[in-house]
Amino acid sequence: MNNAHGAPTTTEAVNWWSTDIVSVAGTVILCALASAFVLAARRRSRSGRTWPRYRTWSYVGGCGVVAITLFSGISHYDDIFAVHVGQHLVLMMVAPILLVYGGPLRLLLRSLPQHVRSEIGAVFADPVVRRFTGGRRAVFWLCADYYGSMAVYLLTPVYRWSTEHQWLHMSAHIYFLICGLLFWIPLIGEDPIGRRTPWPTQRVMLMMGVPLYVALGIAVALLPTVSVLSGAAAAGAVLVLGGSALSVAGLTVLWLRARRGTVAPVGTRPDAIEGAGSWPAAC
Repeated sequence: MNNAHGAPTTTEAVNWWSTDIVSVAGTVILCALASAFVLAARRRSRSGRTWPRYRTWSYVGGCGVVAITLFSGISHYDDIFAVHVGQHLVLMMVAPILLVYGGPLRLLLRSLPQHVRSEIGAVFADPVVRRFTGGRRAVFWLCADYYGSMAVYLLTPVYRWSTEHQWLHMSAHIYFLICGLLFWIPLIGEDPIGRRTPWPTQRVMLMMGVPLYVALGIAVALLPTVSVLSGAAAAGAVLVLGGSALSVAGLTVLWLRARRGTVAPVGTRPDAIEGAGSWPAAC
């Protein structure tokens, strides 16, 4: 996947799908996850409710974004610094929003027997678990991981190592995706896990991304240890413009949802999916 190429053409980037074993396996896994979600979503809940189509499209779209980002012709150019940085921004700030907005955990719990859902709900409602899924400590560590991991990856030798070792290269992609999921789950609040982050805290968590990505982009473009890499200036521009724009876009999405009142109440118990009346009727 790290083959040296010139500037990508639109036709190659869109039509040229990677056929190495990792890409094929990853594509199959993502197709399986999307298919399983669609099949589960077609089933009515025990109360006769149907699963909202927009959530299904959101989750399937998230799987598609991950597949295109990692396994399409775009991946043949991820040895280009700016393309590589752009991939990570998409994996952290676009794909997670679509996946989490689909509510996969909520759909999974809806398909389980009542006693299993109650047991899982009791685990998430445990004070120790809630300490890690809500509150100031959780917000601090989520932000530190979400914003700090990109800085550590780009400003240390880790990036250069990842271009030399395939296993580290793919591990970095997976890590950034997981990092994005952990950050957006409590912000979007679709899945019944712990507490949903209050709106004022959401604004701070996302708006701080603008100055941080600007600072990181400038550092990538100007620091001697990084700027010597080919395409460092372009990568810095992607961070400044892309990171800032996606932070504002994510904040806009949450603001619109907050105005529409389509999120669950703060502190809602995760086992109150059906029958307790705490979650929206769309469940």
